Amino acid sequence: MAFLSFERTAEVFATVLNCIVFGLCDLVDKLLCPVFRFLDWQFDRNSSPCHCAHPTASKLQVEGRNYAQDFWTGPSHTLYDRRKWWSRVWKNSRGEKLGAKAEKARLAATLPAIVGKLKAKTWAVVSSSSNALDQEVVKKNRARSACWSDCQCKICTAWLTRENSLYVHADCKDFSVANGEDFKSKAAAHNVIFLHGFLSSSSFWVDTVLPHLSPEVRSSHRLFAVDVLGFGKSPRPDDFLYTNGDHVEMIRRSVLEKYGIRKFHLVAHSMGCTIALALAGQDPAAVNSITILAPLYFSTRPGVPPASYALSNVAPQKIWPIFAFVHSLMSWYEHLGRVVCLVFCKHHRFWIPLMTFVARLLGSRMPPSFIHDYMQHSHRSAFKMLHNTICVGPFVIEHSMAKLANAGRHVHVIHGEDDMTCSVECGIALSQKFSNVMLSRIPGADHLSVVLGREQELARELGAQILGHSQ
Repeated sequence: MAFLSFERTAEVFATVLNCIVFGLCDLVDKLLCPVFRFLDWQFDRNSSPCHCAHPTASKLQVEGRNYAQDFWTGPSHTLYDRRKWWSRVWKNSRGEKLGAKAEKARLAATLPAIVGKLKAKTWAVVSSSSNALDQEVVKKNRARSACWSDCQCKICTAWLTRENSLYVHADCKDFSVANGEDFKSKAAAHNVIFLHGFLSSSSFWVDTVLPHLSPEVRSSHRLFAVDVLGFGKSPRPDDFLYTNGDHVEMIRRSVLEKYGIRKFHLVAHSMGCTIALALAGQDPAAVNSITILAPLYFSTRPGVPPASYALSNVAPQKIWPIFAFVHSLMSWYEHLGRVVCLVFCKHHRFWIPLMTFVARLLGSRMPPSFIHDYMQHSHRSAFKMLHNTICVGPFVIEHSMAKLANAGRHVHVIHGEDDMTCSVECGIALSQKFSNVMLSRIPGADHLSVVLGREQELARELGAQILGHSQ
């Protein structure tokens, strides 16, 4: 009984401490809002506004589209209503009612629109930039420059020279036929596109799996590792919402059209799985095979919007372990997260060598490029991407998976059983909901070691999948 009493006391203490710490975070984040507004005006003049308050109804309506309900080209509600929605998820987890009648009415009004979107037969690929609220501001932002709070080094500003195109690591040197119509035919049909996850880049694949692919795969297929919009050497514009529509449009323009690709295999990790499925759902007939590792898919609770439930699972608000606390700051608090990026990302030239040295001292197998990618990103693009790409992932994945199932396209899901970032339950939920999913569970693997440490094994699996489904 004493043990149970101590356990209960510890739980209550942790709950109270969480409330105090995150209550202070709420307060500090609000106090930082006018500070950053002044600094943005002082240094950048035309900087994008923050997301502390939800836009008015008039601003949400553009060309008849309600952005609050459009999970393809519009923002997730979690981008604006993070703390309110967290409160609802917290209450719901304890079996309490959802709140005031106004909240219920709002949810009831939103869900039919969501269902209507899911039942739609087609999705038009429209980037949010084409529906910008103020076209004059967009024109000014075309002459883009890095934000004052971001690093200004050559590596971090390299995207300014390619603002309309993603960076793509293209490995085509071993293609068997050098020229002629036969080459064009094979090149159009034999391609593999690799997409990385959050806070990463194409180096996630270039430094791990690609070197271990068999000569047969490398000689018969063109390999494309893409820096998705907002990361690596790809553009990080302020006037984008970083929705799945934005990602698909940029991949179509920078990869499919540029290299004349008609058929392709898809390999993706983490957040890249959502983008890969969004791309595949646009044209299932163009997809030869799909392999996704550690997809971020969360089955929802009744009465809780999927985007809110995804956020509460991706970044649960807790103070321990310390990495989870930092993740919560970056996900739930826009201005506190910006402070973290101001300290670390803006000064990555100091932190990267130090972190690389510590990683080597601890015997980490993580490639140095992983540390570089983690430290070199824009806070604004990453913040919007977390909400508008990851949190609306359940909508996008379910819609695309339904279209792939109807087209007879199978999806191979690989998930580590010890994944603490994205539980193996995500892969299980996908396999239970969709009959075209084949799930492979990797014992002892987490979110990164599902790739790191098993590069050769994964390369063999991917080779068999690619060669077995090439058309």
